[in-house]
Amino acid sequence: MDNLDISSAVEISPTYYLDNFVALINDVHRRYHGILSDEEQGFRHDFLQLPYNAQCLYVRLVSRKGPLFRVDKLSYGEIEDLKGALDSLADGGFIEIDPEVPLGWSLNMLSLEELRSRFPGVPRGLRKAQFIEDVCSRIQSPRADKEADILPPSEVIGEEILLLQVAKAEVLEIYQLLYFGNTYQDLSEFVLAELGVFNYEDYALDGSAKAFRSRQELDALHEAIGFRQAVWEAMEQDPLALEALEKVAPPDHSFPAAQRVWSKALNELARYREREGRHEVALKLYRAANYPPSRERIARILYKDEAYEEALRECEQMLRDPWNEQEETAATRIGERCLKKLKRPVPPRPKAVIQEERVPFEPNALAAVELLGLELLTQDGLAQGYYVENWLFNGVFGLYFWDVIFAPVPDAFYHPFQRGPKDLYAPEFRDKRQALLEDKLEQLMRGDAWHEAILRTWQAKQGRLNPFVHWAVLSQPLIERALQQIPAVHFELIFRRMLKDLRNHCSGFPDLILFGPDEGYELVEIKGPGDRLQDHQRRWLEFFAMNGIPARVVYLDRA
Repeated sequence: MDNLDISSAVEISPTYYLDNFVALINDVHRRYHGILSDEEQGFRHDFLQLPYNAQCLYVRLVSRKGPLFRVDKLSYGEIEDLKGALDSLADGGFIEIDPEVPLGWSLNMLSLEELRSRFPGVPRGLRKAQFIEDVCSRIQSPRADKEADILPPSEVIGEEILLLQVAKAEVLEIYQLLYFGNTYQDLSEFVLAELGVFNYEDYALDGSAKAFRSRQELDALHEAIGFRQAVWEAMEQDPLALEALEKVAPPDHSFPAAQRVWSKALNELARYREREGRHEVALKLYRAANYPPSRERIARILYKDEAYEEALRECEQMLRDPWNEQEETAATRIGERCLKKLKRPVPPRPKAVIQEERVPFEPNALAAVELLGLELLTQDGLAQGYYVENWLFNGVFGLYFWDVIFAPVPDAFYHPFQRGPKDLYAPEFRDKRQALLEDKLEQLMRGDAWHEAILRTWQAKQGRLNPFVHWAVLSQPLIERALQQIPAVHFELIFRRMLKDLRNHCSGFPDLILFGPDEGYELVEIKGPGDRLQDHQRRWLEFFAMNGIPARVVYLDRA
């Protein structure tokens, strides 16, 4: 929300941010008061007791990038008594004036000119970061009881520039996590929706729906998020800290959201070690993760280390119960390589024949290869083409199943800023809506009424957020042409495959669609020199080949 530009074209209250903040903490209290700690309960109570100006200032501060702020730089037109607001926040424990913080934090709050005036002995040609590093190496604590690297700003930069730090940040983090159920949304969602930047669907909120059913679930996810952040920071800034993180065992709990966060973090840490060549450590971490693509990576490491028997056993286990098609493809391929290395027969497997073609072209640095391919394939005027990549079939899917995606299923929607239901990428999405989905799929075979339904949805829902619809590229002429010339049975086949795994089967579609002058169509994947098919693209092309859906790969060769 930091530095958000509020358009003057949209008239909103000057204190919109406070209204939104109060709405958030009140909703969290209503849904979760039974699992909030005394400190968290007290946060809401104490905040609502603050004077109005102090409430406004606190929300302004927590909506900006901190953690430190210069008091002399604070200026908000709607806050009439800034000093009184600061005093109230300090008295209530919502901010700390002149806090003890790392030395570099305090120095970074000054401009380079201000730094030069305070520390004239430092060479003037240094950049700000270098200047601060030099100052830190020179400063000694003025008090025997203090470390030089943790000091109040007043002892470093003087008392004339007063710094403050926002307090209760961890409690506020809990409130936002409870409200949104994730860490990638924050208070900015309110104003972006109010300004019309994000236009959410007007779905029915389930008053009893919750992202968390217990304090244990909340703490588990919060701990997992902290571990993931520690891994990211260590990989970027302090690789030595990774040794300690490798020893952290995931807590024993059954909350799926927390398990996913832990597992993804362990996979990232394992991949880091794998790239370093520390295979023993990587294998241990992948096994602890037990989440895609950990089993595939284990098989690849074992194969690379020439442990072909072990790698083959991993592949056989994956093939008995694959997590997804990607893992099944990898297990089949690695397993065949292991059998060859062990000089054992490789069982034949049916392979779909992907249509391929090579076309000469003149490279153009200003145009993407997909657009060059489109120009080459339509230059005779016999076909009209569009660059659609994943947007076309995803978009038609989102429009057609709009009412199912936003259906009032229990526990699906718990706040008004969701792009889709809580369980969209989980197996429960299909299970809970099976009758609705099957009815929609059967309607595809009952004439063209579904065409009109899609076009009505396209008109009625313009600009509303849907996880499958990319409005900027989904034009009405494209949709109309696709509905007219793509057989309903092809849409049904494609939609059914997408529904098997919405997380992984919504990408990999060919780049182009070509329409004949009156009927027919073809999907075309364009590959430039040196490029090759990715696995998820190949799986779609094999699916198309096996189901009679016209598709090919065109390789552009330099003329």
